[in-house]
Amino acid sequence: MPLINRFARLVSADLNALLDRIEEPEVLLRQAVRDMEQELEAMRRRARALGAERERLARERRESAALLPRLAAELDLCLDADEQALARDLVRRRLAAERRAAALARQDEQAAAAATALDAAIRRADGELAAMREKLDLASATPTAPAAACALPAAVDAVSEAEVDIALLAARQRRTPR
Repeated sequence: MPLINRFARLVSADLNALLDRIEEPEVLLRQAVRDMEQELEAMRRRARALGAERERLARERRESAALLPRLAAELDLCLDADEQALARDLVRRRLAAERRAAALARQDEQAAAAATALDAAIRRADGELAAMREKLDLASATPTAPAAACALPAAVDAVSEAEVDIALLAARQRRTPR
């Protein structure tokens, strides 16, 4: 029996919480907008970090590309001078530089793909946030606002004493035969 009572209280509490949420959609929408704004800002931070990473990769690729011709020229000098030990070291450095350049190129391609996907996600999130803000604006609008827009201004309803006197005189003239 106590187990059934506990279960009944649990279900009742869940239903009450659900009803509270249904009754206050504006509060939920505001929270959803805040959450979406925070997520969008986090996405933009990630996009900036990816941009910085791509700049770093581009700089390293330029440095690597500048190193390869220099190593080739030094290798030619060593081979012309018949310096096998130095040539061997330069070949090792050239191979390492070529591998590094290939790895940097792959990393840059991956970063570019990630940046493209993230930009698309940011655009989608921007659209969703705009739609959510529109829903919030609609939920925030008071139901009396349309009626207030249709109501006549107070100046139309107000009638001065002079207008009343003139209308009264006109009514008396119509009643009295001429």
